[in-house]
Amino acid sequence: MIEMSSKFIRAGSAALVITAAMLSASCVSLLPKPSAAPSIYRLSQLPVLAEPISGAPSLRVSVPGAAKALQGMDIVVSPDGERLAYASGARWSEPIPRLLQDAAMQSLGQSGNIFAIVPPTSVRADFALETRIRSFEADFDRGETSAPLAKVRISATLTDLENRRVIAKKEFYAEQRASEARVSSIVNALDDLTQSVMTDMTGWVQTSMGAAPKRS
Repeated sequence: MIEMSSKFIRAGSAALVITAAMLSASCVSLLPKPSAAPSIYRLSQLPVLAEPISGAPSLRVSVPGAAKALQGMDIVVSPDGERLAYASGARWSEPIPRLLQDAAMQSLGQSGNIFAIVPPTSVRADFALETRIRSFEADFDRGETSAPLAKVRISATLTDLENRRVIAKKEFYAEQRASEARVSSIVNALDDLTQSVMTDMTGWVQTSMGAAPKRS
């Protein structure tokens, strides 16, 4: 069973509520107890299989936007489908938006048909991909002792920077039940879902850019 942090975030609100912050007067110690180092997790690293072909369009890939609960390095879970909490003793290797920006860059770099760049850069981009993380968590929809349902939801907007026109918008969603109620299982499920969502988004980006009006 996963131990959840005492900090809960109600859906739609960035306010944190401390539910178990008081210590018993009989157990007060002036010396802080050393805490165990948290387990650090990262998403799978994909190799770049091809260099961009000559004349490939350049794509600026910004850091995704996200609600405050999804901006940090905590592994987010939901005990009841409404509140969000953090898995105790575990962290991502980077803030969630940076993790997913890296995953997008790796996926886009697989084909060689796109020259993906990260701002700030001196390279002039032809297109811009802006995303927002809607979900990146595990929902204990069957109780806190059963395997939770991992969810990844990302909305994406593709803009032609030559004329500042939005050429496509789409939301990508995938879900997968973790194998058990363990942090490592949640991480594995979120990793699989991220790769699936990024593959779908990369295909959509290529198709949308190919359908854009030809440049003069």
